[in-house]
Amino acid sequence: MSESTFRYCAERLTSRANVDYFLSYEMIMHAPRTAAYAPDFRHVRDGVVSVVMDRFLETYGAPTSAAPQGFTELGYLAANPDVESEVHAGLWDSGYQHYAARGRPEGRPLLPGDGPTARTIKAGAA
Repeated sequence: MSESTFRYCAERLTSRANVDYFLSYEMIMHAPRTAAYAPDFRHVRDGVVSVVMDRFLETYGAPTSAAPQGFTELGYLAANPDVESEVHAGLWDSGYQHYAARGRPEGRPLLPGDGPTARTIKAGAA
């Protein structure tokens, strides 16, 4: 199935009540290939699957016990686009890793002022 067909089906499903689309496919596809895939470039590395699953659980209401109340990966990355760029470049495994190492001591925001949903809508309209 092509990515455009997949995205069309996902959009149709998410337009219904109580359905959401989690970007696990895009998280893998937009990661550096050598970091995301095993040496055969066919199988996703176990550690990457773990990171994606951690992000899923944090996004949908099951943050890690070490995460502060209200922390979500998507919200933190939306509030801190520089961190999001660094995560995509492979400098950090996750926004949470950055938050624990630098974000908390720096007093970084957990959510953007306009909310992650508004940021996503604005980016899609551009």
